[in-house]
Amino acid sequence: MKKPYTPKPLGVQIRSLLTLTILLMTALSVHAQEATSTLPAGATSNNNKRQIYGNLRLEGMQYMTTLPESPNLTYSQFLSAQVSYIGETNWFENAIDFGAGTFFSRSQSHIAVHELYSSPRTANYRVYVGRKLNGWSAMDREWNMGVWQPYFEIDALRPEPQGLSGLFFDVNRDNYQFLAFASPLFIPTMGPGIREENGALVSDSRWYRSPVTEQDFIGRPIPITYSLSVPETTKLASQQSYGVMG
Repeated sequence: MKKPYTPKPLGVQIRSLLTLTILLMTALSVHAQEATSTLPAGATSNNNKRQIYGNLRLEGMQYMTTLPESPNLTYSQFLSAQVSYIGETNWFENAIDFGAGTFFSRSQSHIAVHELYSSPRTANYRVYVGRKLNGWSAMDREWNMGVWQPYFEIDALRPEPQGLSGLFFDVNRDNYQFLAFASPLFIPTMGPGIREENGALVSDSRWYRSPVTEQDFIGRPIPITYSLSVPETTKLASQQSYGVMG
């Protein structure tokens, strides 16, 4: 007999929420700092700018339909936080945007870096090095297709766009834009974790459907077993990629 699903104790939720709140508030306390750089003789002095901001979300969801094989996924609780930082000096622009979240399950917890880049400040063009989001395709962005840029889809209701990683060359004018990108690696769209159990493929995600474990053949059920063959992470990510948009 299956035990009825009970949500995580309220104390666990509160401790997790307080921990993330304290970390976020500490980061926000340095919001919009300004400093002055020492420039060579004859150069114009501009103030350095640093901005940090973020959000914290705690929610519970009760779904209208149930999963007979996973009744514990009928109700979910989600806690997440996101922090963004942009720092500008007279010579460089640096940025980082990352988030973390949990469904109060170790297999359903994550940390995702959406952007992490540095760029020298130039007058007529920009060069970026790192992980950066760009507007490659309006259709790809609006329909969350993940053709140009990967997504992080641990929660299928809120796919999070991830920047491409590499070297970017950007020329942006009022009447045209040229963007080029090249990289020795590619990080694909990532979804919920899938594992093998007793010859079946299962996951703790509400949005995953396990493949059938038996098939009828001439009136007799034939069992089907599965096994995962996962390549090394370095081999999976070592895929050259490039793109041009104008």
